[in-house]
Amino acid sequence: DISFQVQRINSLKRGRVVISLTSFIGTGLTPALLGFKREYPQVRLDLIFNNTDEVLDNIKENRVDIGFATTVSLSGAAAMGTAVHRERVLLLARADNPLCRLKTVLPGDLHDQLFVIREPGTFTRQFTEAWFVDVPMPVNLIEISRFTSVRDLILAGAVGLAPENVMNKDIAEKAVVVLPAKNLQSWVDCS
Repeated sequence: DISFQVQRINSLKRGRVVISLTSFIGTGLTPALLGFKREYPQVRLDLIFNNTDEVLDNIKENRVDIGFATTVSLSGAAAMGTAVHRERVLLLARADNPLCRLKTVLPGDLHDQLFVIREPGTFTRQFTEAWFVDVPMPVNLIEISRFTSVRDLILAGAVGLAPENVMNKDIAEKAVVVLPAKNLQSWVDCS
């Protein structure tokens, strides 16, 4: 609950809270952020969406009041983290993609696919590179900085990794399929 994360400003009736967060965790925290605004309507809430590295820099340099990033990213950071959200990262393709017929998808199976990858400095990029550690990345790839654009490209026919909360509606409507990716860690804790 975000209210627990901001106990030090609970007595604040007016003012400004600056939060740096990744888009990965931002979509999962939206309900909590709206709850905070309902409870503290006179407090200005500024959200700065950054990649993981930038969130950590903002915390270290005291440019923000609170930062949210993946727990894995916080190791070695000069910050205190408390787990607030758990999210699955999924390998996804449009329902008509031939990969949807495979029982198991390996990184090498993506070499003939248009692949969407997040920019350097994001947890999703680190996550992707770790999955491809034994094989080269696909040559036909698009590097993108927004999850909503990753979603759009997957719906247009590319293959990519995205948080489950970004793709839930498309999965439910069977527009996209969760590919059975072998050895891809799927749960990510955010702090």
